[in-house]
Formats: sequence, C-alpha cells, structure tokens
Amino acid sequence: AGSGEFHVYRHARAREMARWKKINEEEAERTAEEEFRKKVEEEARAEESKTEKRRLKRMRAKEAKRRKKNMKLGGVGFEAGDDGNGKGGEGGEEEEFKYTPTIANPQGEGGQTSGNNDSMEQVGDDSPISRESSAS
Repeated sequence: AGSGEFHVYRHARAREMARWKKINEEEAERTAEEEFRKKVEEEARAEESKTEKRRLKRMRAKEAKRRKKNMKLGGVGFEAGDDGNGKGGEGGEEEEFKYTPTIANPQGEGGQTSGNNDSMEQVGDDSPISRESSAS
C-alpha cells in the first residue's frame, strides 16, 4: 500500500461516520417528534374530556334551573329559606321543596294501571260477606 492509501481510507471513514451521525440524528428527531405529537394528542383528548364534562355540568344546571322555574310556575311551593343554590334553607330541612300533586291519581294509592277491575274483586273473595254479596 502506498502512502496515499491511508488518506483515502481516512476520508472514506469520515464520510461513513458523518452518514451514520446524520442517520442517528434524524432517528432521534423523528422519535422526539413522535413523542411530542402523542403528548399533544393526549393533552387534546384530556382537554376535550374536561370540556365535555363541564358542558354536561352546565346543561344539568341549566335544566335544573328551568325545571325549578317550571315547578314554581306550576304551583309547587318552595321553602322560604331556599336561595336557589340547591343547599336548602338554614333550618336544615331534609327536603328542598314540598310536592303538591297537580293531578289526582285516578287509580287510587296502589298505583295499579290495569284496565280491568277483576283484581279488586279477587281481593275480598275469601270473606263470608263478599260470598253473600256475590251470591245475590
């Protein structure tokens, strides 16, 4: 080997080292960019989730306010100490408002909604009075 071969080898090795350095830097940059993108997406999802929860909370509060207003207009009496914040009066009452039904229950207190009255007749069939009344 001549005296010039070493210089050729040294330059070729330097080019190869520069190529590998560039490849490694690009890979590190790509990895960092991917991690950053994932972090941004995760933060966006978390923020979207928080925003959705807040939106639902605002909607529930708005609905409760509307329902309270409708109940007040419909004749349901609220306590005098109720200041509208949902905590009730100062007296520590258990209920926030008194329920006043606007329509009487036509089925009675049992809440039976069956169309026939056979169930009512079957209740008293075992008593001697009901047997006598059904015989006549």
